[in-house]
Amino acid sequence: MKLRRLILLVLSLFLLFGLAACDGESGDPIDDGENIATPDDNEKSSDSESSDQVENGSEDSNLDEENTSDIGKRSNPVPIGEWVEFQDSYYESIESMDAIDGKFRLRLTDIERGDAALDQLMEENQFNEPAPEGNEWVIAEFEIEMIDGDEDVPYTVVPFINVMASTGNEITQDEYGTLDGNEFGYVDLFPGGSHSGRVSKYVPIDDESLLVYEIGFDTGIYFSFTE
Repeated sequence: MKLRRLILLVLSLFLLFGLAACDGESGDPIDDGENIATPDDNEKSSDSESSDQVENGSEDSNLDEENTSDIGKRSNPVPIGEWVEFQDSYYESIESMDAIDGKFRLRLTDIERGDAALDQLMEENQFNEPAPEGNEWVIAEFEIEMIDGDEDVPYTVVPFINVMASTGNEITQDEYGTLDGNEFGYVDLFPGGSHSGRVSKYVPIDDESLLVYEIGFDTGIYFSFTE
């Protein structure tokens, strides 16, 4: 009898310790008074982080769009080689009152300045002369593409390009350098068409002047040609 009781006691102890071990290994969270993350909490946290990232990404995107939309202003001129898009209205004829909306992009692709520009002008036309005192010649090459417009009415590219000095003064062109061909402007374009050519202007020597491509009577795109 004593042996049997001893065996039962040993078995009871074994079962007791076995159950305690199982409880300790259970996957249920133990509430010890502290906050414990659950799978639902983790999902909520991930969703919150994703939302923050999306919002931050949207803010960065908006900043990029704002910077892009400002390009071409005097305070943020277009660098050499960079495209800028613009819109312009044109008409089927002088008598027509129905404006056609056209979409374009434009860039300044190359520049020669100072002695190099003067040598080029003299080579192309021996009657060209040095720029007025205090100024130097620049030869700028532009490229324009027509993105959208009327498929039956051409858009005429007119080279209204002025010079704005860093002082804020427009440099009126009283003399002109003549180029021997490949000049910019006075061509017709339809959507998908493109054109490139050169213009010659004089600017104050060593001044960070800007070239202004005039659109209509009150809008201009400013280009920097200082590398």
